Amino acid sequence: MRMLSALVMLALLSLAANGAPDEACGHVSRVVDGDTFDLIVDKGDSRIDSAVVRVRLADVDAPEVDCEEGKAAKELATILLLDRSVCLDIDDFNVRDKYGRLICLAYLTDRNGQILTPCVNRMIVDSGMATVKDFKDNEFDPDKWWSTADSPLNDALGGVGGEVEGFLRRMLLDILNELQRWLNQVLEDLRDWIAPTPA
Repeated sequence: MRMLSALVMLALLSLAANGAPDEACGHVSRVVDGDTFDLIVDKGDSRIDSAVVRVRLADVDAPEVDCEEGKAAKELATILLLDRSVCLDIDDFNVRDKYGRLICLAYLTDRNGQILTPCVNRMIVDSGMATVKDFKDNEFDPDKWWSTADSPLNDALGGVGGEVEGFLRRMLLDILNELQRWLNQVLEDLRDWIAPTPA
């Protein structure tokens, strides 16, 4: 019986060490760039030491904001995150990077506080605005971001979650591409309007 109790306790500790997507939750107050934002903490575990924390999306590498690609990545992150409720799975290995930012997977939540999948990290990469950069010094495996076998969406949809997620991803990319074409046309029209007409 003691052996069984020890095994159950070991299994529970293992599950706890793997983290959960709600180790901290709050509202995004500022987006710094395509992979960093500030969170006003509503709920946090013992690793949260202030009311506002800076979060670095784990294993995501977005361009710096001093270039056009970086500005676009920041704009997408702003659309996805600003003033939204977010829950975090905080890295259990290092917790923070060298700049003091929490290293996390971030998840949007619905009005009822239910965690939505996929993680924001994956959404930013799927958009083409950032790339995966597996730092290997954290608990996360970016390859698992695309695994739908364990996805709550897959369970809720009776095993077709991967197809639905793929459809939603393609739809989002189509919308973003259409928006980019529209913005390019607007910029071109503005240039034509502002440019002096030849005499």
